[in-house]
Amino acid sequence: MTSYTNDCGMPAKDKLPERVDFLQMERGKKSAMLLLTGAICGLVGFAFVGIIGQFQFSFGAQEVNFRGEPFASGHNFFPVSISDMVHDPNTPQGKCFFAFCMAAALCILVSFHSYHLRNCYIGDDKGICGVSYLSLRSVLPPMGLILCSAITMTPIKQATLMENVATGIHGLGAGLFLSGYVIFEIQCLCFSDAVHLDKARHEKAVRLTFVGLTILAMAIWVTSTQVALSGNKLGLCCSDVWQVPTKEDYVLAQRNGKPGTALDVMWAFERGTPMLLNTASETVLAITMTAYWGEAMSGIFMIGGLIAIWWYCPERKFDLNETFGGYAGSYAGYGTMEDAS
Repeated sequence: MTSYTNDCGMPAKDKLPERVDFLQMERGKKSAMLLLTGAICGLVGFAFVGIIGQFQFSFGAQEVNFRGEPFASGHNFFPVSISDMVHDPNTPQGKCFFAFCMAAALCILVSFHSYHLRNCYIGDDKGICGVSYLSLRSVLPPMGLILCSAITMTPIKQATLMENVATGIHGLGAGLFLSGYVIFEIQCLCFSDAVHLDKARHEKAVRLTFVGLTILAMAIWVTSTQVALSGNKLGLCCSDVWQVPTKEDYVLAQRNGKPGTALDVMWAFERGTPMLLNTASETVLAITMTAYWGEAMSGIFMIGGLIAIWWYCPERKFDLNETFGGYAGSYAGYGTMEDAS
């Protein structure tokens, strides 16, 4: 039978507490680093796409409708949401949003910060249907971000039944990501006796501020989106105008020197798919911009809350031993390094 000893000739089990402490410290520091990496990726993703949308509207080349004519409103198209902006994965904003948000989701998922960071750990007893809040917080928000970034939405006016189903899943992902953060953060900060918070530096107040800002931005986003989409019913001026193109529109697009647009018109006419004839202006345009930035700021404030968790967690400042595992010449479970090899 193999005798497991350390490099001093002592039984390996005598160093077990030291090894456990090292593993806890190592996992905590790694978790903090992954959380920060995920937060930065998410912040870049939301901010980058938000700025691109505003830049294209304000400074981009003049866009035309499906007839190859400039929009009568005099404005380029402005999407009602970040999701609408990135719905085409072949555009620069679509590619960047997918890449940064997928990286953010994976880093946050594998960090398991609710298990390894003291300012998030609330114990394993409380949960829903036998699943602890720790597990739900570790999985639901990042999985929601994966669904939101991987399953793009189709513009509402152009969506078929099955595309609306996919859009619903996209919306579910956004809800899990943002609402999951809000619910689990409130539960952690306001209803847990086990969590360790930095009272001297007002950690609870700072994190609750980010929660409140996220809720406010979400409320502005949802309300403004509903108003913008119902502009005509509410008598507001002036909503986007969508229309199924005709054969005459195909001819007009060709005459106006837009053969690519004419090809799109042909496909839309054959399938009965509406295309954009005129863009929003005045009141509806202002509300659309509010909805767009409301969604962008929801994600940015939520990411800010994650950065606050990283900033206050003591694990990010751990100073690990310079020898692997906190000991030299021995290997847990094998005795000496020679035995392990």
